[in-house]
Amino acid sequence: MRICILHNPSAGHATDFRSVQQSLAMRDDLTLVEPTSPEALYEAVAEAAREGYDVIAAAGGDRAPRS
Repeated sequence: MRICILHNPSAGHATDFRSVQQSLAMRDDLTLVEPTSPEALYEAVAEAAREGYDVIAAAGGDRAPRS
């Protein structure tokens, strides 16, 4: 299973996320993307879908997912 996680780099505490990021980097089945704008987020989702990721997940933000 291939997983793409889209992370909001402005969310939360950078030091907390960096430790998680190091653990995630060890996984071959997981790609972490940090879009820098809403437009970059939309493009990253579209690209992950085109590339056939099984799971596309969002992390960070105000906990209010939008479609």
